[in-house]
Amino acid sequence: MLLRLVLFSVALYSLIGCSLPSEEDYVLDPGIPRIETDTAQIAYIRTKWLNDKHIETAFLNSQDRVLEVFR
Repeated sequence: MLLRLVLFSVALYSLIGCSLPSEEDYVLDPGIPRIETDTAQIAYIRTKWLNDKHIETAFLNSQDRVLEVFR
């Protein structure tokens, strides 16, 4: 019973710690693409998949014009 309580406590603290922002979140790999468009302009997000693999994500405005594309 005590072991279960300890394991539950460790799991709970781990989940709480993962949900809190850390300083490492702000220093991400510069190779990861970032959205440069103002989020207020994005009306739709379109994703394309092929054989369960992500092919493309496109951000479109309210007139269906492509703002940004990530492949």
